Amino acid sequence: MTMERQIAILMVFNLIQNTAGFLPTKCTADRDVITCFNQTYITPKSFPPSMVELRLAHSTITNIQGGFLHTLTRVAPGLKTIIINSSAIKYMHACSFSTVSNLSQILVQDSSVKEIVQNAFSDLKSIQKIEFINVRIEEISKLAFHGVQGIGLFKMDNLTVQNMSYASFAELEDVNVLQLTNSYIQLTESQPIVNHKSVSSLVITGNTFKSTLCGFNILQPGLVFTNNNLTCNTEMAANLSSIRNNRCLWNVKDVCPELKDTSIVKHSYDCRAITLDEGIQPVSQNEILDIEDSEGPRSCGLSSLCTLNISSLLIMYSVLISFLA
Repeated sequence: MTMERQIAILMVFNLIQNTAGFLPTKCTADRDVITCFNQTYITPKSFPPSMVELRLAHSTITNIQGGFLHTLTRVAPGLKTIIINSSAIKYMHACSFSTVSNLSQILVQDSSVKEIVQNAFSDLKSIQKIEFINVRIEEISKLAFHGVQGIGLFKMDNLTVQNMSYASFAELEDVNVLQLTNSYIQLTESQPIVNHKSVSSLVITGNTFKSTLCGFNILQPGLVFTNNNLTCNTEMAANLSSIRNNRCLWNVKDVCPELKDTSIVKHSYDCRAITLDEGIQPVSQNEILDIEDSEGPRSCGLSSLCTLNISSLLIMYSVLISFLA
């Protein structure tokens, strides 16, 4: 075999290896950063192994399936950042953002989520930043954020939440800063944060709570609770409204329920044992087979991660055969 043929073979296989998997329709690559627009479903296995950042924008997604982030980090071991921006998501499925470690950032911004399902963000470890900024959420379910460990900043700012459930945030450990700021919470069930361990700074400021806050008095160590608009019963008025400019804008006669025994809080899903790709299947055959739509070919720019279509692979195969002939 001549040197020219060897070089041609190496070039073809190297190009195929660097573009393993097909990017979903309406996704582009800029070096190791993948940006996807107008998605209805994301297939985790459809990304290059060298991806370090995934950006999802202007999309309407019914379901982010179980094992989503876990599968992404297996496909792209160097993944450090995932950003969801200006999108509408119906469900963040159980275990969808679970059992991964050593990411730089998970950011959801300027978006809406119908429900963050139980155990959606469970067993995350060593994440520099988890941020929800300017997000409308109908429900944060019980144990939605469970067993999160080693977080530098867990920030929730300018949220609109219809229901924050009991034990939404459970057994958080080694969290440097946990913030809930400038948000509107319609209903806060008793004890939304339970069994937290080693939360260095818990900051709840500038929020409006339209229901009585019950169970927050047990969070006093390390709690910064300032400039909140509150719905107060007698107990709340005595315990919280006088602390640093909090205001009782609404007064009710409700009595806080007896505190629950949080020692019986259980992790109801084993996210470490889930079947990969669990969840609702893609809604479009085009999404599965990566068939181009009528909007024309997507732009890949000059990136080495530009996705190859079937025609390109066939051409490369023909060239390879000609060299070997």
